[in-house]
Amino acid sequence: MFRKIGSFLVFCLVCFSAQASNVMHGDQKNSLRLEATYDITDRFSKTVFNFQFSYTQPNTFFRLEGRRAIHLLYISGTTKLLEPVAELRFYGVSENKNISQFGVGITQEVAFWKAGGFYVGGGIGPYVKEHKNDFVNARFMFGVRGFAGYSFGDFNIELLFLHFSDGHLSELNCGMNTFGLGVSYNF
Repeated sequence: MFRKIGSFLVFCLVCFSAQASNVMHGDQKNSLRLEATYDITDRFSKTVFNFQFSYTQPNTFFRLEGRRAIHLLYISGTTKLLEPVAELRFYGVSENKNISQFGVGITQEVAFWKAGGFYVGGGIGPYVKEHKNDFVNARFMFGVRGFAGYSFGDFNIELLFLHFSDGHLSELNCGMNTFGLGVSYNF
């Protein structure tokens, strides 16, 4: 009995998540997105960039137009503590450190508001990165995003805010806040 109910629910989710048009995808069913963001976390003097290459598909999430995404993440830059912070040194945060690492993540994103080709939304999902760093001292982290975008033809452009954190799964969790730009091609 439970197997039949579960199968029916999965069938409904698959069938009813498809829609004719989506503000972030138009009439297209696939999208490739490139994002570049700059870290604005205030504990460090730094030059840290976050680059993401993403593949997305349109869906609905609680009747909101959405997209599910797979992200390839690259974080690159250098950090320097603004002031001596004993707590951070105790956990191995150095005065000067180069950061270069890859990661992968998945997110569910939704558009909360739309008008014409403009939209505002957000999303959340898990990420796994190569190794620990001074921002998030765990390989597993959560990504939370907010975005405002405009869709024109098969392209979208978005202003992005991204926050990465491990939710205090490790002893040190400064988090990482980034702001930047994303461009999508829908096909």
